[in-house]
Amino acid sequence: MTELPALLQSVRDRYVARRVQVQGLVWALRDTRPGTGEPPLVMLPGALGTGDVFYKMLAALGSEHRLVALSYPALESAQTLAHSLNELFEAMSWPQLDLLGTSLGGYVAQAAALARGDRIRRLVLSSTFFDADLQKKRWPSAESYRSLDVEAITATAREQLQAGPEPTPEHAELKQLMLVLVGSEQTGPAIRAMRLAVLTASPLPRVPIDESRITLIDDDDDPVIAEPTRLQMRQRYSSSLHIRIPGGGHFPANLCSGAYEAALRRILQAS
Repeated sequence: MTELPALLQSVRDRYVARRVQVQGLVWALRDTRPGTGEPPLVMLPGALGTGDVFYKMLAALGSEHRLVALSYPALESAQTLAHSLNELFEAMSWPQLDLLGTSLGGYVAQAAALARGDRIRRLVLSSTFFDADLQKKRWPSAESYRSLDVEAITATAREQLQAGPEPTPEHAELKQLMLVLVGSEQTGPAIRAMRLAVLTASPLPRVPIDESRITLIDDDDDPVIAEPTRLQMRQRYSSSLHIRIPGGGHFPANLCSGAYEAALRRILQAS
């Protein structure tokens, strides 16, 4: 069994996860400053892994800022995820919040903001897309993927993680983390549901909030988000703050945690 990264274990001990049920759907969250009344920075992961992918940010910033890392219910529709997310915000009595989403989470964040942009103070879109068509071309169709055996999906995901390169200690730790999460804490049905959420996602319109409240974070060498998709995001939100994190790949919060922490400090300290 893969060993848990020591820093993640420390974060879990300090910020114990809780489960919140909304309309029969269960969201898991780690809240670094519960009960303070402070508007949180809510953090949405991508399709692979859970909210614990943000553990380095919780460790670095959690005592100063209210960070809430979420893990999804196993829903096959990104729009349904966004709707449930807004219901979660209502249930938690968060009338104002900052929202960060990475990869699939960035798409879900945009969809949630389209429905309830009035509650979003700042929107951070990290390594993400608003049109999944280019991503879909790399994978089987939703219909064929839905027919795959869950155990086969899980085994393939873990084999791909195992085969991933480890050019730096950060890459090795990221692999260690994902092998802890994928297939155990993120179950096979959840893995399939998150991939289907991408495969069934329709292009989104532009989020109609002031671009001074929007930040894009990306890396020109992201192996998951293709260059045309990154350009689409940059062109759509051309007046927003754009932060490139060289070497961050698809997981800059893990591979370049110092730069990602600095980016979040800049965003959270902005008026």
